Amino acid sequence: MRSIKYVLLLGVICIVSLGFYVGQVLSFDKVKFIVETKKGDPNEDVVQNMQLRLSEWGQNPNEYNISMNGDVKQYNKSILSYLFNDESSWKDAPRSFQQFIWKNDTHVFSQDSVTYGINKLNNDELELQYWNALNNKLSSMTIKFPETQMNEKLRFSPFQRTEDMLLIDSSTLNKEIEREHIYQIDLTKKSMTKIKLPDALGKDDAIRSFYDGKMIVDQVKEVEGSEDFLSETVVKDGKQTKILKEFEEVYSSYAINGGKYFLGLDESSAQVSDKKRFEWQIYDFESHQSSSHSIQLDSIATDEAFSNRSVTVDRDYIYFAYRTKKDEVKSLVINPLTSEIVYEADIHKKGSKNELLLNSIITN
Repeated sequence: MRSIKYVLLLGVICIVSLGFYVGQVLSFDKVKFIVETKKGDPNEDVVQNMQLRLSEWGQNPNEYNISMNGDVKQYNKSILSYLFNDESSWKDAPRSFQQFIWKNDTHVFSQDSVTYGINKLNNDELELQYWNALNNKLSSMTIKFPETQMNEKLRFSPFQRTEDMLLIDSSTLNKEIEREHIYQIDLTKKSMTKIKLPDALGKDDAIRSFYDGKMIVDQVKEVEGSEDFLSETVVKDGKQTKILKEFEEVYSSYAINGGKYFLGLDESSAQVSDKKRFEWQIYDFESHQSSSHSIQLDSIATDEAFSNRSVTVDRDYIYFAYRTKKDEVKSLVINPLTSEIVYEADIHKKGSKNELLLNSIITN
């Protein structure tokens, strides 16, 4: 008798669960997203690959990829799946490339929708693979080192691409050794050459950009008489070192326009904040001048539980999106040199009372 009651109870639970699931699916089918273009053309080259990844927060959360021309792709997801969500720029790459990326000592770098991975094969050669997300093209090559001295101790990591040249930093496990060179891989000729730096890099220094014999470095120094460290962003040309004070609050930086300009996004750009300005810094290698830039934002959602903004830099433009207090998402494409908003759109939904969340921006 007890087993019969158990079977009946289980049947009721299954029916209720199925009804709840069907109700959820039907309610999700009613969701409609509207992309309202305020400025620019969604079919322009700098806009057409832009997508926003949005989600609804509920018992059965859904995720949506929304392009600026109004196309919507829906993904049914469980709450648990968000704990293991892969947001890497190479998650859609061929399996062989992903396996290469996850190898020990493979150093990864992404720029303009292309992801590069470098791994040493032996003391004379390294393997370079790079995947272009725009055309789904995977390239692979074996590169010979320009010299063998100390190659067994060097570790190579890409940090910038300028035209067909991929710039590579090198470091050793012995942090006391200063670095006086970087390397350059010609992707067309499949060759590697050595470049003399204008000044030696300290043991904890990180090179961020290199252009015409000049470089920008995140420099770390010990504070005399203290255990504290001082971090500064500086530009070096071999004759002098200039501190870029405007970059003190920068959390992410990019070389743009062939390396001629160095772009830094202020920390407030990606934090939950009610600040109504989006701010960034530019350094011009040719004029040796820094400049601060910003744009005014509309009313911003300030829900501390979730991200209210997302930003990335791709193909020399800033892609920025943020949630407004109206439960809408505003998307912007910005020329960082002129501060011009070349594209602007409002995205809002109908047919669902679930809160709309902004996950990320996709540009490929």
